[in-house]
Amino acid sequence: MKDDKETHFYDEIYGISKLSPGYWWRRHSRHRVLFATLFLLAVAAPIALAIWRPSLEPWAMTRYHDLRARGYLASAHKFLRAGDPASARIDLQNALRHRPGDADALLAYAQSMRSLDQGGYALWALQAHTARPDDPRTATIALGYAIEENQTEVADFLLRDSLPRFPKDAGIRVLASHHLMRKGNPA
Repeated sequence: MKDDKETHFYDEIYGISKLSPGYWWRRHSRHRVLFATLFLLAVAAPIALAIWRPSLEPWAMTRYHDLRARGYLASAHKFLRAGDPASARIDLQNALRHRPGDADALLAYAQSMRSLDQGGYALWALQAHTARPDDPRTATIALGYAIEENQTEVADFLLRDSLPRFPKDAGIRVLASHHLMRKGNPA
């Protein structure tokens, strides 16, 4: 590389000072591609973000909320297995903040409320059933909780909704006959 103290011929021809970008661009020709790429990235990145951010943001937020909800749900299941429903309830509340319609989180929340002897767990199980209506396991658990908590209207709704969908499910049929006998109707 030439000594910087020498007068460059661009200085004489064009009157370019050593502080100008033109001098720097001509003097350091082997780094042109790298610095041109960096300059374009610095200019193009904000423009690209301004253009594509409205379409990328919902996708990124959905992924973020799914990831957080799965983490909270896994932690809640660990607490439920360990016999700590109060801590599981907190994690399930956080999971439901990220994904309000998650049937697994709603069922686990109903289970934790039942373990804590708090009322209203049949309604949480009903929400899980409405979030996943084609699952006979969810319908059976929701119907069982409704009968256990003496929620007659909820049990009637679940029977009207679940029996036509799952006519051969033994759990739903047993709970249906139990509910109808409690109401005084012959099965």
